[in-house]
Amino acid sequence: MSKSHADERSRILLSDSTEDIYKKVNAALTDSDLKISYDPVRRPGVSNLLEILSHIEGTPCEELVLEHKSVSLRALKERVSTTVANHMKGIREIYSGLINDKTGYLDSVAEEGAQAACANSEVTMKLVRTSLGLT
Repeated sequence: MSKSHADERSRILLSDSTEDIYKKVNAALTDSDLKISYDPVRRPGVSNLLEILSHIEGTPCEELVLEHKSVSLRALKERVSTTVANHMKGIREIYSGLINDKTGYLDSVAEEGAQAACANSEVTMKLVRTSLGLT
């Protein structure tokens, strides 16, 4: 999975439904080797799935390989899908609440950020003008 790839199917978004997450993980490219192993160079697809699981669960990839030594790639993808979907559920609810908020909360946060950025840029530009002798 890659956030820099142009294809939206290459990454999991905060707004993705549980169904979308399952589809994307199940469509993740792997290889024809039936054994689960962690080798980012020779098996980048399988290794990526293990890394995703590792980051969420806090378990080293090598330990995950041992846990999955007798399961199929399909079973690994199922576990990754379920783990990611469960992990993202609360985050997605908060995100959705913020996006659908009609109170103007996000606008007020953006306005505060713009004001802070403007104040910082004024200080910086004053220093630049002074350094260049333009004052």
